[in-house]
Amino acid sequence: MKIFLDIGAHHGETLSVIQQSKYGFDRIYCFEPIKSNHQHLNKIRGSNEKVILNDFGFLSEMCEKQVYNPGTTGASVFKEKPVANPNSKIEICKFIKVSEWFKNNLNKDDDILGKINIEGAEIEVLNDLLDSGEYSKFRKVIITFDVLKIPGKEYLRNEMLTRFSKEGISNFSVFRNLRDKFKGLPETIIMNKVYDKWILEV
Repeated sequence: MKIFLDIGAHHGETLSVIQQSKYGFDRIYCFEPIKSNHQHLNKIRGSNEKVILNDFGFLSEMCEKQVYNPGTTGASVFKEKPVANPNSKIEICKFIKVSEWFKNNLNKDDDILGKINIEGAEIEVLNDLLDSGEYSKFRKVIITFDVLKIPGKEYLRNEMLTRFSKEGISNFSVFRNLRDKFKGLPETIIMNKVYDKWILEV
């Protein structure tokens, strides 16, 4: 089965692109813990039965955590992370252990691609997947290193890249590097071109 994991689905910016038939996914899992974002995701999904919306996020443990500035671009479990239009709101959101979900829901013979954009929590999630061996289920994955935006935690990006290098992991792409190739274009066109290049290699 060809599966896409949209980890940090937000308002469906990735879903609106990735559910196009040209990519050939049999199932698309979206993970989004902020409740108000699901009205956007449901609208984009429409009647597409291949898309499964999950109202929780991923961390390295099952828990409930505060998310700051929910509904904005950049909402995060890190209070110190800046956002473009802060609303000073806080939402208690549900998170589950990412490696356990992978273990219980994905098979080794599935063809799994994914996107991770979770506003600074990507390091915790990646480390849990690597420590458990579940990361190996990805054929390839796009990562946004938002940890670079969190004061005092910027060094964690380099630590993760060093770990990837030491463990011989090369099946990842940094979203910004892909996106920068299409600077100046409208955002919707950029997203389509990024995934055409990354998935279809055109």
